[in-house]
Amino acid sequence: MITWLHGKLRNSWQLYIAGGCLAVAACLSIFLGTIMSNKPSIISGLVLNPKEQPVADARVYFVDGPVLLPDVAILTNSNGRFSLTAPAAGTYQIGCTVEGFTPTTVTVNVTSGQQDTQVQIRLRR
Repeated sequence: MITWLHGKLRNSWQLYIAGGCLAVAACLSIFLGTIMSNKPSIISGLVLNPKEQPVADARVYFVDGPVLLPDVAILTNSNGRFSLTAPAAGTYQIGCTVEGFTPTTVTVNVTSGQQDTQVQIRLRR
């Protein structure tokens, strides 16, 4: 490519600029390829009451994580199950609240390349 450019460009500064642009393009390609290959992981789990029974309609949300997270919550389904998307590898704090129980927080570690991380949240009165 540089040899082809050398024949097309008349001044040496044009060659330096073209070479610099190619270098930047190569770096961006590598960087964007790395970002695009880092698929988000799923943190899925089950919310249980003290009798080990699933809890429906429990509010589950991110408290903290390795990146800026949206301020949203989801509700567990009728089987007490939930899923959250973890955008990056790292340690997450997951909170859970439901009427009649003490708010609970659990720590979840998501490793790079891990597709699904399972967690159980056990509620207390």
